[in-house]
Amino acid sequence: MANYRFAEVVFDQLSSKAVSRLALPSTALFALRLYLIQRPNDPDGLHTLSLLLEREKQYGAALELLHRLSEILEQLYEDSEEEDILSKFCIVKSDLGRIYLALGDYEAAVENSSTALDLLQDMAALDRVRLSSHLTQGLGYYFLGEMDDAIGVFQSALAESNEDVDVMLLVAQALWAVGGVREKEVAIEQIHDWFRP
Repeated sequence: MANYRFAEVVFDQLSSKAVSRLALPSTALFALRLYLIQRPNDPDGLHTLSLLLEREKQYGAALELLHRLSEILEQLYEDSEEEDILSKFCIVKSDLGRIYLALGDYEAAVENSSTALDLLQDMAALDRVRLSSHLTQGLGYYFLGEMDDAIGVFQSALAESNEDVDVMLLVAQALWAVGGVREKEVAIEQIHDWFRP
């Protein structure tokens, strides 16, 4: 249990805005792997390890763990139908979408993000997961060359957030970062529209 707690503390520190980079991720990865030898199907341990692997850009290993975790959670949900387990399953599907996006498998990114969004429709407490899924899905559509679908997804994200400034800027950043000349023009136009009195 101490190995899991250590890895969790390191992950929290890595996620903190105050700490940009620590030299401890490899130690945390080792500690979590030891923990998972003792408890190979622990959902929290598997999820934390997958997030650390993603942060270290070990996408293949993270993908493998997330698929395993997805199967475990799906079985747990079938046995119990607990909403907490369904929430964790949605988070894992969103994470899978993000990993597939990083690996360049845009169809799988869209598919997993779509599944997460479909399941998240009635779960207001997971707004950040919905936003992440929208952005992943929108970028997946963009890289598949389906710009109308991408723009539609980004507009849905904006509508759901009540045009939250942070979400607007994330969408504009996404369009700017991955776009060509036209997408950069659209991003600039959107920013002007959003902030025009």
